[in-house]
Amino acid sequence: MSKDKILRATANLAELRFVVVDATESMREICRQHQALGKSAVLMSEVAIGALLLATNLKSAGALQLSCRFSGDISRVQANATPSGLLRAMLPYEEIQKIGRFEPMLAPLSLEVRKLDQNGKTAYHSVVEMASLGIGRALTAYYMQSEQIRSAFGIQAECNSDGILNFAAGFLLEAFPKADDVILASAEHNIATMPMIEEFWDSGKSFRLEDFLHELAGPFPYTVHATREIEAFCPCKRESVLKGILSLGREELLHIKQKKESLEAFCHYCRKRYVIPAEEIQIPE
Repeated sequence: MSKDKILRATANLAELRFVVVDATESMREICRQHQALGKSAVLMSEVAIGALLLATNLKSAGALQLSCRFSGDISRVQANATPSGLLRAMLPYEEIQKIGRFEPMLAPLSLEVRKLDQNGKTAYHSVVEMASLGIGRALTAYYMQSEQIRSAFGIQAECNSDGILNFAAGFLLEAFPKADDVILASAEHNIATMPMIEEFWDSGKSFRLEDFLHELAGPFPYTVHATREIEAFCPCKRESVLKGILSLGREELLHIKQKKESLEAFCHYCRKRYVIPAEEIQIPE
């Protein structure tokens, strides 16, 4: 079972909310599924951490989808997360294979956030210019621009010399509307002077999430209100694939069925392989 966690807390005497995330083991599994190493693993992990942090603000059952688009060797990175800690992420497989462990050429384009209801339908959608290649800085700018929330995001993933993920973690400090300038200045100073995220990683052991939260809160006493475990999870299923192939069109499906060919499909998120024999293909009226 994954040891990955989300801790959510609020300051006892200040209008501040703290969220810290360690998704190391879940992202190792997702990176393994994608055969992602080095920068590919880092980018997927950092976008996934961002999705988990944003999902903690969902008011009801559903999910949050975070997409970051780039120009260069990588076109996009996408992650879905739920408030309960379910997580999946993807980067186009052919791009992962092309990059390997090399440093890709990248320029940020856009950051897209979708809030999905419990039926998977879009309840909120926002696209903004991606302010930075750093996912934490980009999300801080997004929160102010699109949601008018004063916040600070810090996100970091790191790989070892073999390109395997060491850790993936991050934080969100969010100011409630009534937070005054003195509180905000104190919180800002604390973030500027707290240890780097990597310093909470005990090499070969674990990420010290509770210590991370303690440093994030700094001078503000706090109460932890929720602890959630994180799980790498993809809801794809064979029935969805069968429904999806209808998009090929009647003529194409008739051709496949007549030749008694099988269709092969891969889930973009978990890389699960589905083989659909010709006899299972349904021809639309």
